[in-house]
Amino acid sequence: MSLPMELLEPLKITSADTKNSPKIQSFLQQIRQDVEELEVTISIQKIDKETRRVTLLLEGTDAPAARNYITSQYGATIPFAQVKQGMKLLGVLRDPAKVGFGIFMDAGITDPSKDVLVPLRTIRTQMAKEKILPLRPMVRILGLVEGYPLEIEITNANEKLGKVEASFSPAQVDRFREWMRSNYERVLFSGATRQHVKNAIKQTGHEVDVVSLERQGLQAGYVVLKNGTEAPGIIHAIGSSLPEARLGAFSPTRWTQLLQTGNSGEE
Repeated sequence: MSLPMELLEPLKITSADTKNSPKIQSFLQQIRQDVEELEVTISIQKIDKETRRVTLLLEGTDAPAARNYITSQYGATIPFAQVKQGMKLLGVLRDPAKVGFGIFMDAGITDPSKDVLVPLRTIRTQMAKEKILPLRPMVRILGLVEGYPLEIEITNANEKLGKVEASFSPAQVDRFREWMRSNYERVLFSGATRQHVKNAIKQTGHEVDVVSLERQGLQAGYVVLKNGTEAPGIIHAIGSSLPEARLGAFSPTRWTQLLQTGNSGEE
């Protein structure tokens, strides 16, 4: 069985990168390792020059299972006609602080291409106990940066109007709440691999400040910091080593302050 699938997350590549370049092969090896226990062969069918999205070709008896797993971990494109209310999709953030009425996400919807809106009212309900808080401080304190992946649940899909709205999925909300309860600050990153961030942390001597480094996509993830270590300080230290990455500071303390006073403590 042969199954093609186009991945959601664009790769940080240039016109000089071909299917056989080290960067692309490293990415492919990562995908293969994720499904190494399945009977499936994975190759790159094509790379879209405009969107920089990769189409994989899955071959073998376990190709459907591999496709489902890869979709759950990294997201995949989906035609608008197949998008239904209640469907859970992985989406990547699009400049989350740009507008004040919600967060737009690229969930890979095609034919026609359409971003998904998570409205401000929904974010307040799910994350802020329905308090009337502005979006931008919430985005900053949650550490949300462009390109970071989140799981969403479709609440409205109107193909005639070209409109798609969503909420954060229950699992995504639970993850945020778990992070709040743990009280560890985190550095969220996109546009860099886990290994690149690990190298930057090592080069700047901040390994002692890190609890763990987790992957959350092909080129995204988060760094869990030890108690007493503040995310903005780590971002300042490693930022110059990751010029193409976007880094955000997740702070449970400032989130609690925002909910209690409506003030994030930022100037």
